[in-house]
Amino acid sequence: MSISYYKKLIEEKLGRYRSRLPIIKSMLSNGISIDNEGHYRAGPFKIPDSSLAKALNIDRRIVRETAFYILNDEELKKLFMNLTPICSMTKVSGLLGFTSLVITVKDPKKSGIVSNVTNLIAKYGLGIRQIFADDPELFEEPKLTVVIEGSIPGEFLSELSKFEDVKTITILK
Repeated sequence: MSISYYKKLIEEKLGRYRSRLPIIKSMLSNGISIDNEGHYRAGPFKIPDSSLAKALNIDRRIVRETAFYILNDEELKKLFMNLTPICSMTKVSGLLGFTSLVITVKDPKKSGIVSNVTNLIAKYGLGIRQIFADDPELFEEPKLTVVIEGSIPGEFLSELSKFEDVKTITILK
């Protein structure tokens, strides 16, 4: 099974329930899972329906109905019971003495983007503390995020900007 399969499955099963799609998108992008009792979870922490509803600006009953819909569908249940959130150091990199590099590319489905960036990082002797790429099937504008030890030299950025696939480079300190 692939992400395309699940994306199509979600569209088929939930397409007529458009009000539920923001919940599904939020679950996928934030790693929010559902447990056997129908509680939303971020790792071991239970997320109240009302909190999710308020954050997404939707009715709490839709949040509850979506949980039960997922639990009553074996394929959706397999997916949404096994999502996990990840810790991103992107916004706190400066506090930790790191630099975050956020890259968008022209064609995110093209292979070799991560290896090109990591090879350049290695060439400059920079240490990677964290790296992750958004899935191009799930995110409208996927990003490659790399948290690097210390500062990034200007020559590195100049060379990175010359990559034909690179669309934007954002540096966060």
